[in-house]
Amino acid sequence: MPTPWKALLLTLIFPVVLVVGACQSAAPEKKDAQYYFLKGEESFEDHDYEEAIKDLEKVRDSFYSPELTALADLKIADSYYYDEKYVEAAAAYEDFLKQHPAHPQTARVIYQLGMSYFQQRLSPDRDQTDTLKALETFRRLKKEFPAAPQTNGIDKKITDCLNLLAEHECYVGNFYLRTEQYDAAIGRLSALIKNYPHFPELDKAYYLLAQSYQDSGQNDKAIEIYQLLSRNYPSTDYGEDAQDELNDLSSH
Repeated sequence: MPTPWKALLLTLIFPVVLVVGACQSAAPEKKDAQYYFLKGEESFEDHDYEEAIKDLEKVRDSFYSPELTALADLKIADSYYYDEKYVEAAAAYEDFLKQHPAHPQTARVIYQLGMSYFQQRLSPDRDQTDTLKALETFRRLKKEFPAAPQTNGIDKKITDCLNLLAEHECYVGNFYLRTEQYDAAIGRLSALIKNYPHFPELDKAYYLLAQSYQDSGQNDKAIEIYQLLSRNYPSTDYGEDAQDELNDLSSH
């Protein structure tokens, strides 16, 4: 059983376990909310997440106590997550935050919510809604619980989201360039450069922007960006290509 659960779980259930253990030879086991919670816990530990959810939903539906209901809600969300059902996990964590806004494990729930979205992120050429949701959730965690253990390594997750979003913008900008929609390409690539200044492939974005200006007949602006590329990225492929473009433009 995960460490954060132990203290509260023992407080709620341990007295009942003692009574059941003392009386089990004299009476049948009572299948109440506590029974189903322990059964759900056992299934969870055995990685039988579907069975765990079934038992934990019985706990939740019994309205036995607010504390046990909250534990069941959280364990259901965790079961979905560890079963790699990230859509269901995200919905369950979102619902938990609405139903139990002041719960002691709120920081962990926000982190798990962010990870549920993070696990659903797609390649740069596809929709990035889940990447954006993951980014917003990780930033929320960092803002609301800066000292929580879950913030360890969160900056790396935030950077990963930002870079993926930037890759998507670069893909879209390049698509507009290839389909001769130059104004759209210029707008998209200019926004990328402004909004993602630490993007590792910023030289590519600058080069595509310069190409968009050049192909649309705005050579002055293209030359300005090629010069920037040649100056700031002299040893990269795009920096070298920019210098070649400058040489060609100056010879005409």
